[in-house]
Amino acid sequence: MILISSFYWDPKPEIFTIPGFNLPILWYGLLFAFGFLIGFPIFVGILERFFLQRPEFETREIIGQWTYPQFSEAAKKGAGPLALALNLWLVSDEPAEMKLSKKAARFASYSLHPQQALKRLKLELLVPQAILSLKKQALFLADRLTVYMVIATVIGARLGHYFFYENPSEYLLHPWEILQIWKGGLASHGAAIAIVIALGIFTFRYKAVARKLTWLHLLDFVCIPTALAGACIRVGNFFNQEILGTETNLPWAVVFGHPADHSLPSPRHPVQIYEALFYAAVFVLLWRLSFRSKYLMSQGKLIGIFLILVFGFRLIVETWKEEQSRLLSADLTMGQILSIPAVLIGIFLCWKSSKNIGRTNGDS
Repeated sequence: MILISSFYWDPKPEIFTIPGFNLPILWYGLLFAFGFLIGFPIFVGILERFFLQRPEFETREIIGQWTYPQFSEAAKKGAGPLALALNLWLVSDEPAEMKLSKKAARFASYSLHPQQALKRLKLELLVPQAILSLKKQALFLADRLTVYMVIATVIGARLGHYFFYENPSEYLLHPWEILQIWKGGLASHGAAIAIVIALGIFTFRYKAVARKLTWLHLLDFVCIPTALAGACIRVGNFFNQEILGTETNLPWAVVFGHPADHSLPSPRHPVQIYEALFYAAVFVLLWRLSFRSKYLMSQGKLIGIFLILVFGFRLIVETWKEEQSRLLSADLTMGQILSIPAVLIGIFLCWKSSKNIGRTNGDS
């Protein structure tokens, strides 16, 4: 029986169709892309703040010959770009006209060494043709990491759906269906496993240019925009009328007009919205914590909090979801079973990072 107080929801999954190509643009795909798009500048900012914790120069960051009036004599005598940069680095008073924006100055204040960070940013502004700026390094790494993340998310989520939620006898008979992403079926647990592997490969490949950026650091930083992307994806699930909640008589119940599983319309928990709101809150929390040096520099702390909160919530919210896996007939859902080890790993990472918390030199 459909309650009068429930909310009827039956949008079209397509926003519009591209004329001439008959190619539909779906809400789910748009929100999925939006999550990555908005997460990119957030990740760049986190990386730049991390790099500013160690504002000293590395040899590879001096990228060209340059001179400065104060050191013209040194340049004439053959001093290389690294020597000139280090000389300028040691100067206590930069030119009076060398001003940074209030935003950049505030950015430097997040460093464990704010005065050195401020000087570093001024030098980058003064001689951009000679110094590889921290922002350029962050953009370089974020640009390449995005490719790894997108590929890992799509492949991992798709394979995870089939391995965790579908009967092997079906997809082994029709393996090409695994490639048909547009038909739906993505598992966040599979995406999480693939992302962890992809970050390990990325860290190994780019370790020479990553300014002591470890695998755990990357996990810490990636989980922040991931929480936001997760919120966007759940809103996409809501538009697709998939990942349905169990029936309820609560006043905020939602009646889906055309559920993806072809079930009859009935008032259900809007579990997609529950998760979207919670993931958005986790994103805000982790993003704010990333401005504090003790969290930014403490390897495993942020990803530990992420795992505990996100998958701890999954243990709860799964009780209001229809079981999606065809492999189980138990009290726990597949989502809950897969969430338990994630929560335990999160607890371990938080405990491990707390043992080293005293090594940080303050809280910005």
